[in-house]
Amino acid sequence: MNEIIKREIENMKNNIVQLRKDYRLSKKQMTKIMGIGIKSFNKIENGEIPPKMKADVLFNIEEYFGITPVKLFSDWNNK
Repeated sequence: MNEIIKREIENMKNNIVQLRKDYRLSKKQMTKIMGIGIKSFNKIENGEIPPKMKADVLFNIEEYFGITPVKLFSDWNNK
């Protein structure tokens, strides 16, 4: 995996963790918003992309939080 992809996955993980903290959501609440199971969510919080993750997850995040998929993979939370 190239460095750009690794960095974008790390950004996504950090942004999802931060969104959960900012909105004071439990893992269960966050999985419901994202439309995934707890195992997949734990993988994301550990910096992995679940192998069967669908694009719907990104659009669910955009719908609930107003964060576009492009912004989700950027370093907006650390600025």
